[in-house]
Amino acid sequence: MCITQDPAGAIYVGILDDILPGDRDAYVKRWNGSAWQQLGGRIGVNTNYDATSLSLVTLSDGTVFAALTSTLSITLGEVWEWTGTDWDFPNGDTSQALVAQALGMSGIAITSAPQGRAYVAYSIRKAGGTSQLVVQRLDRTGWSSLPDGPIRGGGTTGVLQPRAAVDASGNLIVTWQEMTLSHSNVYASFWDSAAYQWKSLGDALDVAADNDASAPSIVLTAQGIPIVAWFESDPQQGQGGCTPDACGVHVKKLNSLKVQ
Repeated sequence: MCITQDPAGAIYVGILDDILPGDRDAYVKRWNGSAWQQLGGRIGVNTNYDATSLSLVTLSDGTVFAALTSTLSITLGEVWEWTGTDWDFPNGDTSQALVAQALGMSGIAITSAPQGRAYVAYSIRKAGGTSQLVVQRLDRTGWSSLPDGPIRGGGTTGVLQPRAAVDASGNLIVTWQEMTLSHSNVYASFWDSAAYQWKSLGDALDVAADNDASAPSIVLTAQGIPIVAWFESDPQQGQGGCTPDACGVHVKKLNSLKVQ
């Protein structure tokens, strides 16, 4: 499930609904003040595909975008725009709905883009079994790719659950879970548009470097300051054997693009 709010205060939730085993569909509902109203029908190119992740964003003009991954023999990454009556291709262009298709695509996140319409972040498997974060930007003419994502590398076996947000200064910030052979960590980087490159926001956010950190999320305060939250556990002890200082949900604030 995911949630977003438009400038007028309307709340939207995205839902993955298991209609039948192996038949999970993506839907969006809006709170009209007294009840939840479904926006159109299921979202997606192919009704045979099983929706696996969903992300929503509302732009300053009230436009709602839904990004999702869906899987059958391969995984599709799709973005759809709510027209007010139905889900349509971004900018009304059929070529702009599908952002990626691959055997090893995992997770997708969407957020608004200054001087554009939206950013989409997702992970995709590379040759040799490692994976890479990919970030693309949508404007009125279509999609453009940023340079290779902010993955740290160095023994990485997988990248999962990317999340994205844009701060008060217009900086795109991405956080994600990164797997190694022994454990997983959570990292964050931001896109330096002037230098045209990704810059790291410090080392791993984990409280303990040998713990498993997973399920990152990112939100903005009313002042536009990003806050990252994640779950952390000790793989040697399991969730039940962890101390409160090491395990559970942790939160850090990003201040002036530095991890606190």
